[in-house]
Amino acid sequence: VGEFETIVDLCFPTGKDSLTFYFENDTIIPKIVIEEIPGDDYTDFEKDPKKGDVKLLHVNFKFGTTKITEASFPEVQKAIDYMKKFPKIVVELRGHTDYVGTEHFNLKLSRQRALAIKHKMTENGIDSHRIKTIGLGETEPVATNKTQEGRALNRRTEFVILEE
Repeated sequence: VGEFETIVDLCFPTGKDSLTFYFENDTIIPKIVIEEIPGDDYTDFEKDPKKGDVKLLHVNFKFGTTKITEASFPEVQKAIDYMKKFPKIVVELRGHTDYVGTEHFNLKLSRQRALAIKHKMTENGIDSHRIKTIGLGETEPVATNKTQEGRALNRRTEFVILEE
């Protein structure tokens, strides 16, 4: 259900190549919005950075892809503005998924989503050396994967301060 992207890696004697296929159906998946709690350390981009701080980026992607939804651009901009305000910080973007899909697919998808956010940030003037990325897939859930709401909480990107 939704929009899909499939990447097929091909190995030839002369080298490696890949093909990307996009397809979708007409069923619309309801979007779950996680409300930001004012003053919550986990979402507060107003506080001065401290090494080890973890902040949540409410970035949504089209189902099963690395395409950031247009509604999420202000959230990415918030991280960009924060890094411009504090030009010495180095961060790690940690991508997480729910358990829908295979473990391998989720690990790869979480890594690619973190890279997609990094790409958006570097397009907007942030030095790529200041942004590390990691995909953790479904390995660190913060809620149950048995409910739609829990799965939505598990699909997240964390913004972690590595250096002040």
